[in-house]
Amino acid sequence: METNLPSTDPFIQPLFSKLHIRTVLSRSLSHLIGGFAMTTKLNILTFDFNLITTAEGRILNVDMPSDPRDWPFPDNFGRRWRAGSLIVQGSVLLLAKAVMRLSQRVQYKNYDLMKWAIFDRPTGTPLITVCNHVSFVDDPGVWGAFSLRMVTEGRMRWIPGAKEYTFVNKVANFVFSRGQVVPVVRGEGVHQRGMDHCLDQLNKGGWVHIYPEGKINCRGEALRYKWGVGRLIAEAKTLPIVIPFWHVGMEDILPNTKPYCPRFLKKLTVFVGEPIDFSAMVKQYTPTAVELRKHLTDTIQHTLGELKASAHALHDSWHTTFPVQFRTL
Repeated sequence: METNLPSTDPFIQPLFSKLHIRTVLSRSLSHLIGGFAMTTKLNILTFDFNLITTAEGRILNVDMPSDPRDWPFPDNFGRRWRAGSLIVQGSVLLLAKAVMRLSQRVQYKNYDLMKWAIFDRPTGTPLITVCNHVSFVDDPGVWGAFSLRMVTEGRMRWIPGAKEYTFVNKVANFVFSRGQVVPVVRGEGVHQRGMDHCLDQLNKGGWVHIYPEGKINCRGEALRYKWGVGRLIAEAKTLPIVIPFWHVGMEDILPNTKPYCPRFLKKLTVFVGEPIDFSAMVKQYTPTAVELRKHLTDTIQHTLGELKASAHALHDSWHTTFPVQFRTL
């Protein structure tokens, strides 16, 4: 189907000129629903774009993979960019809230602590949250418990996402960048543009959520945590608040097996731990930068290991007769 638009707006015309959309099982919105940084196995909706003509008359094939040199963020986030971000983030968070509040049984341990960290921490203080990664929908699923103020007040997290799974074409670049997913390339180490961007956001007092395992851990293996989180803590101008949490049950809500369909009336436990105080370690520990990153990351891995046992114990002990429930502890 062809659509002829009289508009010459350079923002509108590239998106809609000669646009063909079909609704089939696909990868694009699966990433969106699954937290922007998930794999492509859950397929909900795809945007099948033909060759489109830009306002300058240039032909752009957005089905082709994006160039590795592409960077999805502008130097300055203008009103148009922020409007797109508000729409993407708001839509996804609303969907997460609907699913988690209306079709699942969710319990949140230390909910008030996480709420304080997101909304009420001191102005200018950066926040890093870390957790396990077991399903395509970990993010935004765990954030469905919180208010839309996350979006409307600009308090949404930034999250690194594997470029090869998320930023796969021009349209995906648009969607995921507005969802504050930061492209990172596996194998390029802690000093790459995506991690630099996360550090910049922390230095502005922002929030970065990170999966230190570096991938979806379907089998629950004891993986070595990636040192990127250690770099963010060590090099932030202001020492971040670091909050670890462990969740159990997201793999039941969306199993990691075909046909990758969401399940309902399942239990989810989110166990939030106390903030990790790294102040003494950063000030007094004077090894090389590599050793410091490793030491910080190892501390996070040890802390999450302890939370894992507590989260599973709480999850297994919760017996409820309500088909749908949300409770905070």
